[in-house]
Amino acid sequence: DGDNVRHGLCRNLGFSKTDRAENIRRVGEVAKLFGDSGMVVLASFISPFKVDRDFARRIHEQDNIPFFEIYINTSLEICEARDPKTRAGEIKEFTGVDSAYEPPLEPDLILNSGEETEIESIQKDNIPFFEIYINTSLEICEARDPKKLYKKARAGEIKEFTGVDSAYEPPLEPDLILNSGEETEIESIQKVFNFLYEKKILPEEAMYQLCGQPIRQLFEFNKEEQNKLIEEIGNNLNFKIEISEIDLQWIQVLAEGWASPLAGFMRERQYLQCLHFGQIFDLKKKCQINGERKEGDLNCDEEENDGEDQFPMLGPINQTIPIVLPIFDNQANLIKSKLSSKPKIQLIFKNKLIGILKDIEIFPHRKKERIHRQFGHFVEEKEIENGHPGIKLIMESGDWLVGGDLKVFERIIYNDGLDEYRKTPSELKQIFRRKTM
Repeated sequence: DGDNVRHGLCRNLGFSKTDRAENIRRVGEVAKLFGDSGMVVLASFISPFKVDRDFARRIHEQDNIPFFEIYINTSLEICEARDPKTRAGEIKEFTGVDSAYEPPLEPDLILNSGEETEIESIQKDNIPFFEIYINTSLEICEARDPKKLYKKARAGEIKEFTGVDSAYEPPLEPDLILNSGEETEIESIQKVFNFLYEKKILPEEAMYQLCGQPIRQLFEFNKEEQNKLIEEIGNNLNFKIEISEIDLQWIQVLAEGWASPLAGFMRERQYLQCLHFGQIFDLKKKCQINGERKEGDLNCDEEENDGEDQFPMLGPINQTIPIVLPIFDNQANLIKSKLSSKPKIQLIFKNKLIGILKDIEIFPHRKKERIHRQFGHFVEEKEIENGHPGIKLIMESGDWLVGGDLKVFERIIYNDGLDEYRKTPSELKQIFRRKTM
């Protein structure tokens, strides 16, 4: 801002042509430094001479830093009407009064400030505009007021003060509502970041640098969506799998977001990444092993794959434990015979529908390889009976795995007196924020 700079960086400069040139030179150099570090710099300065503006553009462009000149085309009368300091003849060589102004010949954008409203200027050239309603009670506003303006308004020292003796009309259709009295400051900021990311204003990388990798919950609490899924599985092309208690526990891990960014039980691609590298590199589907590719199949590295998971991943995620759902030969053969019909699988525990697995993929369990890589142990058949309990469970499970996208209809509880302590990652984050941890 011009005033801020003239009280600091340029406080030794006046308004002569030479001083104006030096003022813009300093501002241009500082803006270039910020731009070089990846920041967006808005420089609102009165720069009357083309040569100075051209200098600012040139030093940016020579370092491949984008530079845009926006001409706010406003008459002297409007500038004066908006000027809280007013004209009194105390400043000499003032632009537009007793010093010339050279309008830019080819600005990147023109805002006709005297003819357009602020919103029209913002929306011009398709610049997005969003209305965010900070829904806060008058009491909270007053408690947060460092200038004690509300107190003065209540005492009658300030007239027509919004919320005290002047009305406030809440927006009817705001783009975002922040319930400032109920949310912490961090929660409100997070909501704004999420909103700007969804509107494609905040880049993905910046979003996750600010907020971290998002938590992916797999619950479907919406009754309409639940009914829609249940209707879809009502035909005989869909299957039921009776899951074990350990499977149920893994479903809880997935649904609550502890295994983010997984969308359900691992597909073959993620399973092999986990076994071989201890990481998840991506959420792509349709992995083919060397020598197994058939004509028409998609390769592991095929970029154009319809229906790919769009959940964002900034980079590899540590994942050393496979999260998989084993099935037996008879189940695998039955499901594979109907794969062309894109069946869905109902996951049943003690006669209760827990969730649905869709967009499924069936692949070999590779049990001995899993044990070798996960436990660092080569298993012999005779060891299974009296060996490691985890190894025993794997060896007794099915020779096939089924992966896919999981939807869970309700929170998994165990009625053991400990459910209230089983917080999800999102709930824990909220607790930590409220306790400013």
